[in-house]
Amino acid sequence: MLIDNHSILPLLEDAKFLQKNRFKALDRPFPIIAPTNQLPPIQKMLPSGTTITSVQMIDSMGNSEEILSLLQLAGLKTVSFTGYDMLIYPSKVLIPFSGLKTGKFEFIFSDGTNQWHSEMVIMCENTDDFIKVEYSHSDNISIRDGQLVYQDEYFWNVIYFPVLNGKPNYPESEKVDERLDVEFTIQQISQKQIRFSLMLPEFLTDAIRTINMHDFKYLTVDGIRYKIIEFDPQPNWDEKGDLADTTIEVFLDDIIVINAQSIS
Repeated sequence: MLIDNHSILPLLEDAKFLQKNRFKALDRPFPIIAPTNQLPPIQKMLPSGTTITSVQMIDSMGNSEEILSLLQLAGLKTVSFTGYDMLIYPSKVLIPFSGLKTGKFEFIFSDGTNQWHSEMVIMCENTDDFIKVEYSHSDNISIRDGQLVYQDEYFWNVIYFPVLNGKPNYPESEKVDERLDVEFTIQQISQKQIRFSLMLPEFLTDAIRTINMHDFKYLTVDGIRYKIIEFDPQPNWDEKGDLADTTIEVFLDDIIVINAQSIS
């Protein structure tokens, strides 16, 4: 079964569809990286009138902690639309835990009757070595039966790719003018591109396919933040499993343009 997803941290009603529980995952759950004391951003469509009454945080040893009030302090809320509600967690401030939280966690959201299960999250003390991509939009984006909320919420998606500093390429292009069967180069363009590969599950290839459609998108590598011109994920699915060997090419706004000099 294919699970549509548009959120970096998906919430599923049926835990059997979590990556760790899918037969084709081959015991390879894919954790989502987040900074210490933080969750990835969440947008989840819920039935109209849903009130979340509990959020359980479960660590790798099976210990559970109720954190609904802490998430609400950090910005968790529900926005109502005609026919549905949207659960939003903006991930802009740290969750006010009593101490530092690091390691693997899963989360169960509940309204007292229904439950929504998260994929695994790894909270890391240091995310500086990973490639960070942020993206947002100037207006809401239509999806099946609803919309992703950006307008008035200043919502940003943030994802950390667990690769150590993708390798740059420098593709070049030329503009050529032909006169009397002779080609003259009138402009040369060199652009910086970051290219990296990693294994990704379907729920993340679903989410990142929309990055290029957003108005505002940035990549941070080695502490330097670039504007993204084009974000191109290319998944190659493992026939025996549920992960895609994904090559991601990101064209950045580091562009050099040289115009030809006129000849008198």
